[in-house]
Amino acid sequence: MAAQSWEDILHLLTGWPPVKRDDVTKVSGDSGIPWINYSFKPGGKQFDSDDDFFALIVPKEPNKGWHFEFFTSGGGKAARKCRVDISYLDDPSFHGYWGRSDASLSNLLTNYSSVKGDLGAGADGAPSVDGVQLKSFAELAWSFDAAGDFFRQQAAVLADWKHQLGSERAAWKGNAAGAFWLLIDDIHKKYENYISQLQPPGFSPQHRSPSTGFVSKTLHGDDLIGAEQSLYKAYTDLHKIYSDFYWQQGKPITTSLPDGSKTEQHIPADPLDVLNQVFVEVGRWIIDHNSRQILERVNTQTSQIIGAAFTSDFSEDTAFGGLTATSTWHAMVQEAQNRWITNIETNLDAPARQVLETLQKDWSRVLDPSWNPAYSFSDTSSTLTSDVQQESNDSSNSSLDDNLKKLGDGIHNLGDGLNNGFKGLGDGLNNSFQGLGDGLNNSFQGLGNGLNNMGNGLGNSLANLTGNGDASHGLGNGLGNGLGDQFTTKAPDFTGNGGLGGDIPNVTMPANVGGLTNFGSGLPISNIDGSTTTRTPTGVTTRYPNGNAVTRNADGSITSVFPDGTSRTISPDGNVTTVDPQGHSTTSHLGVGESLSNPDGTSITRNADGSLTQTAPDGTKTTTFDNGASEIVKPGGETQLTSPDGTVSHINPDGSLAAEPVQSRSLQRRTVPLP
Repeated sequence: MAAQSWEDILHLLTGWPPVKRDDVTKVSGDSGIPWINYSFKPGGKQFDSDDDFFALIVPKEPNKGWHFEFFTSGGGKAARKCRVDISYLDDPSFHGYWGRSDASLSNLLTNYSSVKGDLGAGADGAPSVDGVQLKSFAELAWSFDAAGDFFRQQAAVLADWKHQLGSERAAWKGNAAGAFWLLIDDIHKKYENYISQLQPPGFSPQHRSPSTGFVSKTLHGDDLIGAEQSLYKAYTDLHKIYSDFYWQQGKPITTSLPDGSKTEQHIPADPLDVLNQVFVEVGRWIIDHNSRQILERVNTQTSQIIGAAFTSDFSEDTAFGGLTATSTWHAMVQEAQNRWITNIETNLDAPARQVLETLQKDWSRVLDPSWNPAYSFSDTSSTLTSDVQQESNDSSNSSLDDNLKKLGDGIHNLGDGLNNGFKGLGDGLNNSFQGLGDGLNNSFQGLGNGLNNMGNGLGNSLANLTGNGDASHGLGNGLGNGLGDQFTTKAPDFTGNGGLGGDIPNVTMPANVGGLTNFGSGLPISNIDGSTTTRTPTGVTTRYPNGNAVTRNADGSITSVFPDGTSRTISPDGNVTTVDPQGHSTTSHLGVGESLSNPDGTSITRNADGSLTQTAPDGTKTTTFDNGASEIVKPGGETQLTSPDGTVSHINPDGSLAAEPVQSRSLQRRTVPLP
């Protein structure tokens, strides 16, 4: 069955084991009520002081629970003041549900991997083996480039052989030499055919790897890089879905209130915050319909309080039930659970399924000949058997016949091997949606086996043919060392996070593709919000047009210096130190989810993952992560991602890589690590 839930889709596309929603909803307290421990205590019936008419309703520290006091009428005869204490359960699954979603997607967007060994802090729960490394697409695409280089290099060798064997001064002549020339000609035609399919006339690459910057110079490799772009866009879209869910920017859902009415509300991501939302509503209901509707009965002669009375609006029965019943408080918590689950179904499940459907559609076309016939890797027909038979009819050399047959078999194996490699690749991609990591691994194995079969089939045939001493000797040094040589294309280094290795070949890119910005000599960086990032003795500083300067310090803290002379430093754990223009220092603490206004009109928010988000007056958001990465999102959706190693990516609002004019140049670049 296709993945339908947010958790299953994330697991499918990242390999990161999720916290299931059932793991969250099954957490239960000592009273059998989900998410809380509950206690009820009936009070006394004596009402003879003002304190007896005061009902205290307060939260227990941040996200710890609630204390409720309310009144019962006893049928109008025996008023009683009662007490309910709610203690929240602190289960790791509460934070883990949304926290693990953020970690898996953030790491793939900034570190281009979900494999634990590639990640630093914040990798709790990351898979050790079955994760996704986006650089795998570039490595696989490079394999096609290597195959193209092999055919091109060896085609040149074969052309030289044909020339030498056909020369009047050739050292090897006769029937055997003529037959061998026909074989070489047949192989040469096949190689030229392979080259034309890997690099068709007029082909130019249209994609650049988001994770490595690699650009493939073959049609098939370029399509693989397009598949990586589609996957990276899916991660970007999923992270936007998660962000809207976390910041309550998604669709509102219908909720039930204690008075029985319905309303539309945005729901928090964390179960404890949803409980707070419900219990705040319960507290308001108690104040309006219960505690404010009880009156003092006073002896008119002595002015003493002698009991309690109730207005006609007094009630102790909410829409969930009577306040003294355990089932009522169970129903209130069930309302919180319903809100949390419905919010997930509305703002995570539904949009994530759309992202998956788009990705499946895009990937269904990868190297699919039915979508683009140019992806169909076909062999050329061969007249090898008839030509060789004609040349060898008058020859008594049966060994030559045998070896020629073996070489023909080798050429046949060449075509089969390469086609099987492409088939293995296609199967791997199609199977990716049963397990993305396995699919990519199968793709490498299929293509690798195809190239190995190709080399072994041809190499063994040539060895069998030239194993006949006279033939081997007759070729002489003029034929070189033969097709058994290793081709000279060197594998690039894809070990960096978004940075290009030094061995990637120079490629001419068309002007309509963009994405990663070359550093050239390194900093400074001109950012999309008009700011400039440079290195300073204390860290990396970004200066804004309004005069504000923000420095990311080596300890992970952020120091902002404002035009009026005020400076403010915020540490990853939320400690805030503010120094005014006169040098007076004050300290405070910024809690998770809390925001602090700055003198220049910006604000800064501390996020649950340890990152800090600065919001400019125009709505531009700049988030600095604890691993050194940063993200700038303009109001229109244009995004700039800066990796810890200094690599910069520009992403359009639709998730595609932003365009930048590129001339013929090397894609190799130097990156400057940021602290």
